[in-house]
Amino acid sequence: MSNGLDSDRATRAFARMSDMHGRFRIANDDFLYVLSTFVFSPIDWLDRFGRRGMTDEEREDWFLYWREFGRRMGIAGLPADSVEFRNFAIEFERKRFAQSASNRAVAQPTIDLLLHQFFVPLIFYPAGRAFVMALCSPPLVAALGYPAPSSALRLIAEGAMGLRRRILRLLPENTRPKYIRFGERTYPEGYNIEELGTFRR
Repeated sequence: MSNGLDSDRATRAFARMSDMHGRFRIANDDFLYVLSTFVFSPIDWLDRFGRRGMTDEEREDWFLYWREFGRRMGIAGLPADSVEFRNFAIEFERKRFAQSASNRAVAQPTIDLLLHQFFVPLIFYPAGRAFVMALCSPPLVAALGYPAPSSALRLIAEGAMGLRRRILRLLPENTRPKYIRFGERTYPEGYNIEELGTFRR
């Protein structure tokens, strides 16, 4: 994203992803749905908890960026517009969301990585996971196999995020893009794109 879809780093990253995905039989609809989460999760998150929601123009640009991302991944059946894509995602969730141990096996390390990036002490990871689940939709929580958050916890979590939103609105607006450099903590000595991910055995 920071280097551009036509950059050398992007080309190398797409090649690395293609190699990883190519080891498995992944349905095209599964690729489409995962891509849809990159489109709509940030939009929905900013509407709920961001300093402000995206403008219509920003939403369209965001959709076009990820559609082009999907094209470079070789995903077929990319939607013509964001409305079509949103409808596809809603229908996919309605039909396909189901609890599975593999869902939890993927979700928990992902949540833990997020907590690590935000300097949450290890002892507070269980509470952090519960907090994250309190911000997720009930169908998603059930599919991931986590206990349903209590109404009180949901109120606390959403209240905390609402307070954060109000604080952000009091601060000066950013005038330049600010990228979170996740790799700086995970790979403090740097990394090569070709060495990331999983490999054939």
